[in-house]
Amino acid sequence: MFKIERKNNSGLIEDILQLDEKNLYFVGVIDECGRLEEYVEKQTKLLQELKKDSLEMLCIQAKLYTSMQSDHEKNFGKFGYCVTDLEKITLLIIPTARGTILTMVSKNADSKKLSQLIYQIANDDYFANVTN
Repeated sequence: MFKIERKNNSGLIEDILQLDEKNLYFVGVIDECGRLEEYVEKQTKLLQELKKDSLEMLCIQAKLYTSMQSDHEKNFGKFGYCVTDLEKITLLIIPTARGTILTMVSKNADSKKLSQLIYQIANDDYFANVTN
């Protein structure tokens, strides 16, 4: 059902999947250069049609978006997360200490709650690995 590709094995992806496996279609960790470090995708027609080049561009756009938001931190405070509601899917972009998390979720998911939980899990995972 899920296909996992990764360069490292942090367990972070599995922790995120457990939050709402039914509504999560894609979870990826994007590095500072906008490249996927690891990801998992559900085998759906929608994601099969998303070509590799399109996925790479989406990751670069997500990283660029989060980077650009830091320009406004002085006036508005720290950037939390972004929810992009599209016709067929919802994108969640969450900058964390571990990297930028990109998820594709169903329209039925509670995007705000899911974004906040992913942020917490990713940062807890990162700091647990740093202190060990």
